[in-house]
Amino acid sequence: MNTTDQFLKEIAEFTICYKPGEDTKRLVKLAVKDALCVALMAGDYKSARQVALPILDGNGLFPMIHSVGKTNHLSGSFGLGTLISWANYNDVYVDHLKVHPSEVISSIVYAVLSGDELRLSMSKITTEIFIDAVAKAYAICMKLSNLFVSNKKFVDGSYIIKIASASVNAWVLGGNENHICSAVSHAMADLAPLKLYKLPYHMTHRNIWSGADSGSRGLFHAVNAVYRGEACLDQIISNKNYGLLSLGIDWNDLKFELSNPDQLLSQLEFKIDFGCAIECHNFIEKVAEVSQSIPYDTFSKITIVGQSQHVPFFDDSSFIPSSERLHNARILLPMLLLYGKIHIDYTEDSFINAPAFKTLQRKIEFEHNKSAHWDHPLEAKVIIELDNGQTETYEVSSHKGHPEHGEKRIDNLSLKWQSCLKTGCSAQHILSIDALLSFKENEAFSTWYQNLCQLSIRHSQDYDKV
Repeated sequence: MNTTDQFLKEIAEFTICYKPGEDTKRLVKLAVKDALCVALMAGDYKSARQVALPILDGNGLFPMIHSVGKTNHLSGSFGLGTLISWANYNDVYVDHLKVHPSEVISSIVYAVLSGDELRLSMSKITTEIFIDAVAKAYAICMKLSNLFVSNKKFVDGSYIIKIASASVNAWVLGGNENHICSAVSHAMADLAPLKLYKLPYHMTHRNIWSGADSGSRGLFHAVNAVYRGEACLDQIISNKNYGLLSLGIDWNDLKFELSNPDQLLSQLEFKIDFGCAIECHNFIEKVAEVSQSIPYDTFSKITIVGQSQHVPFFDDSSFIPSSERLHNARILLPMLLLYGKIHIDYTEDSFINAPAFKTLQRKIEFEHNKSAHWDHPLEAKVIIELDNGQTETYEVSSHKGHPEHGEKRIDNLSLKWQSCLKTGCSAQHILSIDALLSFKENEAFSTWYQNLCQLSIRHSQDYDKV
């Protein structure tokens, strides 16, 4: 194998050898709980199920994340992954190339379920192994985010999900180093989707399902490698005519070296109060805080002074498509002030076209300060001018879900989860679901998941949110 292609072996060796510490396991359990609570909430919406669930599957009337005997490992991975991403409320890593590591979870769920059926072992894969697998995948996602940010502009975050899914799921299915190398090489050969669908003016609902699609593709390559004997593309990077080097991008410095994965995982960020673009959380949180003491109807102007990362979120087009509305601060801020919260419920035309909403929109301005020295990658300034001529200025850096807030963010997450479960689950099942999602016992994962799925059944066709 060419020196450049040793990257495949480096990922494989890490996948096999990395054992997360106890603090990391606790964090990963929180991440899984966060993702599945968000998925259960999303399952209560007909529009989410239309995107996520199989059109001809019998479980389409219910917010179920699995239907035994009806959902295979690929459609199941896609469906659950889409529900996790649907409300833009899942965890994120933004220090380099932005990636949502939770988009790997659904593929690992279905790798475990498939592995129980495909492996020759008599023992079932446990919840502890599942958590270890998620930790490995998160570490790979976050490390690849750091590696791919510099000169690989074409790389989309979903490409990272595909590679991490392929590697870890090959391990889950019982694969060795060669199997993992094969799975990763074929995931890399798929390349990444062009990023147009994530950009303002062009954003589509693909932004919701792209990670889930990549996760299911990674699982597909893992199954091919472990159970179908798919050979490794051992020159996938180095071949100058047909490998990644043929794209004219320098991949020669690509090395997967991760000396302290537990420390890297500790940098994971959660979304607490709002299901919207993470780049907007800190200044929206500040506006929400200020509006508790100063009535918003006394605001004459709200100016956000920000960095280049903020610019795409202040599109002032007369019409913003529904797929882009949770990524537009000129919609998010009026939504927060007028309706009391930011939620996908309020992205409908009837809400954002209300006269009071339009009035608030006209008060919002953005100033791109190119010369200022920023200590934090998403640091911003909020300037609120009042009708009486008074001006209040606030500097904002990290949001509530940033790791620097420690245990306090865990308390805030608990409130978020309760809200999600109240939306997506029957009241009598919430305590049982919450207990399951806490992973207090090490048990067969298939049993655990089946219990979760049965508890998630909520309603029939005559009770649908739009």
